[in-house]
Amino acid sequence: MAGEHVLVVNGGKVEPVELLRQDRGLRISMITEPGHRHLYPDLEHVTTVDDIGDLKQVRTAALGVIAARGPVDAVVAPSERSLPTGGYLRSYLGLPGLPFDTANLFCNKYAMKARLRAHGVPVAAGALAPTVAELPAAARATGLPVVVKPAFGNGTAFTHRVADAAELTGAPLRASLDRAPGPFVVEEYLDVADEYHCDALVVDGTVVFASVSRYFQPVLRSLGALFGSHTVPEEAPEVPVVRSLNERTVAALGLRDGVTHLEVLRTTDSRFLVGEIACRPGGGGVPHVLARKYGIDTRGLFLTSALGRPLDHEVRTADGVHYWCVLPVRHGTVAEVSTADDFRDLPGVLHVEMAVAPGDTVAGTLYSTSMAGLIVGRTDRVDEIPGLLDRIRRRFTIRIEDGPVRPGRPTAGAARP
Repeated sequence: MAGEHVLVVNGGKVEPVELLRQDRGLRISMITEPGHRHLYPDLEHVTTVDDIGDLKQVRTAALGVIAARGPVDAVVAPSERSLPTGGYLRSYLGLPGLPFDTANLFCNKYAMKARLRAHGVPVAAGALAPTVAELPAAARATGLPVVVKPAFGNGTAFTHRVADAAELTGAPLRASLDRAPGPFVVEEYLDVADEYHCDALVVDGTVVFASVSRYFQPVLRSLGALFGSHTVPEEAPEVPVVRSLNERTVAALGLRDGVTHLEVLRTTDSRFLVGEIACRPGGGGVPHVLARKYGIDTRGLFLTSALGRPLDHEVRTADGVHYWCVLPVRHGTVAEVSTADDFRDLPGVLHVEMAVAPGDTVAGTLYSTSMAGLIVGRTDRVDEIPGLLDRIRRRFTIRIEDGPVRPGRPTAGAARP
């Protein structure tokens, strides 16, 4: 058959599939879950599995795809939950691209931190809890307070700060983590003053581009509030520190080619520690900012890397400080919400998109980048950011009705990615 055969293992991230479909030279086969099947009505060949993170299920499905449509030339796994699966298929089938051992280090937070500690990269102390029942023992080994989160997870979903030993066996924490995929990582709670992210491009093992941004406030304190970040000027003293940690982390985990998104924490006693790193584009408005500030298309480069093509790029740096923010949302039925026109006339606003409208429902797992809408903008100085955010807060209106949700169109970021 003509055309490069690409196997996509994906959840609800529709945009990467739409980008792949623009390349008429590709034949696309999809493996997804029943709950996401409706998102790909026009794809010719779609196979479903119970869990795209289940290596055995996906391997069996992939062999079925090969039997039906011929050999696979590349595997694309844009979902956080399918990244290790994609690496496993490449290793199993002898395909180029990110192999399983490297993908696991970037997605398995326990293995990631163990490797970074072994290479002298500063990270929080931590322990592994194979199941919820082992949480108290892991917390004793680490020392309270702690942060509990799934070893495989996206954003801040199922992430909890635990200050008291009784909470580890309490009903609220157990009810939350019973819905989360184990095992769990238990880490020391750090008193964080600032949180940064570094978004980079790696070619042949070398970081060839790295942007440093600062979150408006540390991520764990942003849940339910206006959330986002802004680029940090090159002359800021933290920029070389964060970039150095990014290079050391990439080297320790052995990435050869691809895009990365690193979280760095600065504690109140001025220590810089690596939070975690992902080998995928950052979420929320990060790709929008990188495209406008530097001319770097991380989403396109991620797919280019997965397809085994050269990572051609050109950095074109624009003036000013660029920012993005997501408007918060919560579970329920949207009765009233602002429109994009409510924000477009604000100074420096470059892009506005709303993710919900009246009548929509918000259900499923909420992540740090779950949103009612997204705003991307530019300003001249960092000290202008707080005033801009205040104006956005004053203009943003959302009214959500609690109780049984009514059928509505899917809500961005509210389902498993």
